[in-house]
Amino acid sequence: MPPMANFGILFLCLIAGVLLRRSPKFPKETPGVLNQFILHISLPAMMIYQFHRVSFSSSAIFPILMPWLLFLLSYCFFRVMGQAFHLTRKQLGVLILTGGLSNTSFVGFPLLEALLGPDSISVGVLSDQLGSVLILPTLGLLVGSQFAGRSFSWSHFFKKISGFPPFYALIASLLLRGLSFHPAVDEMLSRLAGTITPLALVAVGYQLNFSPSVIQRYRSKLILGLGFKLLLAPVLFWGGALIWYGSVARETQITLLQSSMAPMISAGILAVEFGFDEELAGLMVGGGITLSLLTVPALNWFLFS
Repeated sequence: MPPMANFGILFLCLIAGVLLRRSPKFPKETPGVLNQFILHISLPAMMIYQFHRVSFSSSAIFPILMPWLLFLLSYCFFRVMGQAFHLTRKQLGVLILTGGLSNTSFVGFPLLEALLGPDSISVGVLSDQLGSVLILPTLGLLVGSQFAGRSFSWSHFFKKISGFPPFYALIASLLLRGLSFHPAVDEMLSRLAGTITPLALVAVGYQLNFSPSVIQRYRSKLILGLGFKLLLAPVLFWGGALIWYGSVARETQITLLQSSMAPMISAGILAVEFGFDEELAGLMVGGGITLSLLTVPALNWFLFS
């Protein structure tokens, strides 16, 4: 799909969600229903489809490692900043999940193609499939379980895993790697996986509230969350890459740009699933997608020109 078509779908679905909120035909439970479809159907299909196609090589180490480092950095950063910004546990959970997981596919791939050419996608896929997508049903679920209650409980964590379909999809995808899928199965999984972005963005748009009073209420949290995700984290990775490698190769540049992408849509869905702050989750995802269309090209020019 051409990059402009992807961008068009992003904005069209966000706007559709905002408009549907005003229609009496779509009740307030609409986002919850859409999110449940994604968690039980779309996301498992995407995981099985993507992991079955991924290939491994020694050059893939940094692209795969970066998303895991980003999530760890997000966890440490927001835990430290939580007291200074008077964050509740539910707000901390939202910021760690959305700040630590990048939209490395639907936003990441079009931006990479537009900025660095279509050959950059092969590197970007590694960060997506073996990074962001893998973290969601593992560390993402662990962090969600930790902040959903007053104290972490392994029994609560395993209870959540037992009711989280993407986790079983992850296991199935690993077990099925050695098998060849029939083209019809590939097509079916691809089509189901393709429903994630439109449905998720409609749900985000439905919950999105850019009213001045809401923005004012969450202003400091948004500056903290999106400032970390879109600017601070990628700049820190860029500095670390310069110190470690002495220069930034093309593969490293692609990986660093993936770290600067908007928050992962599924991370916002997971935050809502755990009962975290829905408005903050929607603002992080919706606002992050909008701003990243400006910040990612700006960072690419500023850091790599």
